[in-house]
Amino acid sequence: MLVDLKKGGFSLFSTLKISNPISISKNREYSGLIHENLDGPYSYTGPIAGKKTSMNPLS
Repeated sequence: MLVDLKKGGFSLFSTLKISNPISISKNREYSGLIHENLDGPYSYTGPIAGKKTSMNPLS
């Protein structure tokens, strides 16, 4: 899932504020990717669950 930062109504900080308590409660690392769209605005993926002590969003 990609979120358009221009239209999505969410900020990266909001996403971290939501996903960090989940990460702590599930004792699991989460990560995501930020990228620039071809038409200019930036987007990011939603939180992607990793392992207990690490996360590679490219794997």
